[in-house]
Formats: sequence, structure tokens, C-alpha cells
Amino acid sequence: MKDGIVLFVVCMLLVGLIGWWYVRDPFHPSPSANLIGPAAGEESKSPGPPKKPKNPNTQVKRQVSPETVAAEPRPAFAAIPAVPLSVAAAPAPPFPAVDQISKGAAKVGIAETFGPPALSVTASNDGHVLETYVYARDRGQALTFIRFEDGIVLSAYSKSPRPLR
Repeated sequence: MKDGIVLFVVCMLLVGLIGWWYVRDPFHPSPSANLIGPAAGEESKSPGPPKKPKNPNTQVKRQVSPETVAAEPRPAFAAIPAVPLSVAAAPAPPFPAVDQISKGAAKVGIAETFGPPALSVTASNDGHVLETYVYARDRGQALTFIRFEDGIVLSAYSKSPRPLR
């Protein structure tokens, strides 16, 4: 019975400490609404040093006479002509056709000729590196699949859209 009471008190203290830590957590972006203190806009009435202005960025405006304004030199800015920017798009690499890919060609040569594939898959089987490059055109309507084994073309085939009937 005595052990149960001690366990209950320890659990209540633990829950209280976790709750207190959560309320006073410095990592929260805003203070908890459960804290008791001066409401927003209220200032404490404690004696002490004078209060600083609320906005330190405000500046006192000075009176300037018209003679002073006329005497101050104004910087002369030259108009900068607008230059139209033209971005030259790099030409798209050619789409690979099956007859353009020879069996036994190097993967590096295929990537240089046709650019990076839309999709590539790499796997390993019995100590051989198997790769598949997929080149797509017309939003995936025309596809060319190139299979590599150890960096050499193993096979290539294409899938084109069916003609409308």
C-alpha cells in the first residue's frame, strides 16, 4: 500500500514537471496563453529606469529651411537603358530510334549522343550490373528502352503510340 502511494506521488510530480516545462518551453514561437502576467498593451507599474520608446526606429524629423534644401547637391542619376535578355535554349538531343542503337555499343556513347534518359534503373545479378535507360517523347507516348549489361548495350526496343482508327 505504501509503495502504491509513493508511486502515485512520483507520477504526479513527473506529470507536473512535464506540464511546467511545456508551458515555459523557450522553443515555442509564442508564449502560452496560460501564463499569468500583464495583458497585451498593459505596462507594469514598477518604479525603475524610464521606459524606452516602443519603436526604436522612429526618428525625430528636423525642420529644414528652403535655402538648405536648395544648397544641398542632389545626385544625378543617369537613366540605364533596358536591355532585353534572351535565353538561348540548348537544342534538344535527338530521340533514339532502335536502328540508331547497335548491340555492343558503350553506355557512355549512348548517353553522349542522346542525352540523359527520362528514367534509369540499375540492378545487379550474378555479379553483372544491369541497367535500363528509358527515353521518352511526347509526354511518354513514344518510348525507347535500352538495356545495358556491364556498360554495354544488350538490347533496345521502342514503343510508339497506336494510330487512331
